[in-house]
Amino acid sequence: MPFFQVGSHGIEAALVDVLRETTALDRETNALTPTLEADAALEIAVEEVSTMNPGPRIAQRNAPQLTIFAPEVLDLSGPPRLAWQVDVASPTGFPAERLLIDARDSTVLLRYSLAHRALDRQVFDAAGSSNIPATPTRDEGGPATGVADVDEVYDFSEDAYLFYADEHGRDSLDDAGHSLVSVVRYCPGGNCATVDAYWDGSRAVYTVGMTADDVVGHELTHGVTQYTSDLIYLNKSGAINESFSDIWGEFIDLTNNAGTDTSLFRWFIGEDATTGILRDMAAAYGTAMSSIFRPTPARPFVFGRALTPASPS
Repeated sequence: MPFFQVGSHGIEAALVDVLRETTALDRETNALTPTLEADAALEIAVEEVSTMNPGPRIAQRNAPQLTIFAPEVLDLSGPPRLAWQVDVASPTGFPAERLLIDARDSTVLLRYSLAHRALDRQVFDAAGSSNIPATPTRDEGGPATGVADVDEVYDFSEDAYLFYADEHGRDSLDDAGHSLVSVVRYCPGGNCATVDAYWDGSRAVYTVGMTADDVVGHELTHGVTQYTSDLIYLNKSGAINESFSDIWGEFIDLTNNAGTDTSLFRWFIGEDATTGILRDMAAAYGTAMSSIFRPTPARPFVFGRALTPASPS
């Protein structure tokens, strides 16, 4: 990286090895002399991050460092600026962030995460058949398709990934960046009335309308279990395996700020699936898949639990 000499010290340029245009710095006598102190830059950075993340306590990771930021390296407009590079994070595990604070006028020039994730999503759309296409309908970074099941499972797979990354420091299912592969609108034998979702050891498969956030979290948690305790899906071991997926799927549902999360629907699995609620974990013995039921004003009860605001659970 290039250095601009100031007395006996150099100032390193950020994000680039070569600066093509430095006229603004060359012409101004004091362009490389900060008017903002390092401590003040740190306060600005902490306040900026705390505003967006009011829960965790934010602290510096290292001392602020003077740097030259050239917006052009990120295809942004504006001349090179002298900036304080400030890295902050939360002791509770909130991903570290880097901010570039203008060292002369105190504005926040750039902010980005220092978390290096390996999120890789691939969604295959069977489109109402039992045939799985050879190429994904939507993969990592691809645009929305307009197909609800495809776009929902794409988004909710990220929610599950971030839950395990942020809450447990885990990089995907195997803690090594395992691709999150999903098949949606799968109709076994061409029967689209089938209501099912399952983890087959390498990917999650969903029939039509089964791509609710807790269901996606549930199926991907089977993958986490596979790469941790490896509980076989049989008898008591299978029951524990399934209960882990139920519980963590609900936690993912309650922390992703999507779907129906009111106390009235707490501990249901699939309350946002178009097929209806799949299971009530608050029931003494749970319920079978055959008890799927979508409540209506005329029939506001599911598994004996009232689903009207007048009769909260």
